[in-house]
Amino acid sequence: MVDLYETILGQVRIFMNIFFISMKYILAFIFIILGVITLISLKTGENKQKFSSYQDLKSSDSMKKFKIISGYMLIVIGMGFLFNYFLIFLYLILPQDGLLGSFVIQIALNVDIGEISFKLMFIELISYVLGFLSLMTTIGIIFSIYMLLQPRKSDKAKHHLGLLISSLIIGILFGFSNCFKYLL
Repeated sequence: MVDLYETILGQVRIFMNIFFISMKYILAFIFIILGVITLISLKTGENKQKFSSYQDLKSSDSMKKFKIISGYMLIVIGMGFLFNYFLIFLYLILPQDGLLGSFVIQIALNVDIGEISFKLMFIELISYVLGFLSLMTTIGIIFSIYMLLQPRKSDKAKHHLGLLISSLIIGILFGFSNCFKYLL
């Protein structure tokens, strides 16, 4: 019976490793593309814009600076995901375990399941689930902050704020940086 669980966990481990490594490169690609699109939209918007007063020119200059800074920041974050320096930085500053995450692992350690190897496999599976939830939380927070900082007026701002709040709650419950050990 333990051999069956070991083979299942081995397959889950392989799948989760492939999933997290592919998500690392996908996220790096998305951040770099978002940064490039932000910088390109600055250039195309600059050519189309006509100013009617000095106030429009002044607000446009501040918007231009904001777009330049955010575009380059997205490219730096994408390169940080690609070369691991941003992942290591987030892993060091964000809390490791959430409230429910450490509680679930403590319950799994205290429950008498049977063999110790089965208990360790179960805890490793819980760790992968917590890593997945942490990754979805990180993606939700970064996406909602990016969308909230966009200069255009949007009716969907309350949806992005709701995504940010729900991602923060899930991060507090299950931990923010559980995924970074799998992404590295």
